Amino acid sequence: MCGMDILHVNSGPIVIKVNSSLGLNGIETATGKYVASMITQFLEKNAKPNNNKIRGKSSIQNPK
Repeated sequence: MCGMDILHVNSGPIVIKVNSSLGLNGIETATGKYVASMITQFLEKNAKPNNNKIRGKSSIQNPK
């Protein structure tokens, strides 16, 4: 996972910065929720086998 700073403007979202690591301290402090756990639970609940979409070339091989 990575973190992205996005600014929402009238013409659509603009990516301001992409971080190589996801920083959740601010949102977790502000909300009092363990956001990392919530993201993991969402992914585990909604992930579907063999439902990946890779665009372009990838060095990752899909095991069959």
